[in-house]
Amino acid sequence: MIEWLKNKAYWNLDELVTYLEREFGGIYKSKQSYYEIFDRAKISRNKNQKTNTKFDKELVKKKTE
Repeated sequence: MIEWLKNKAYWNLDELVTYLEREFGGIYKSKQSYYEIFDRAKISRNKNQKTNTKFDKELVKKKTE
């Protein structure tokens, strides 16, 4: 399971739940258990953004003037 996670380019909680249910026949009651699996695989469950979605060029320009 850890190797499966490490070989993926993108991680999704719902996909992990489905994988564990299909491969091992069970699911956890708590989402925290899935987060612990991500932690064991040394995978951050937070999404990174390439750009700041709240960035406002005009507001920055006003502040720097």
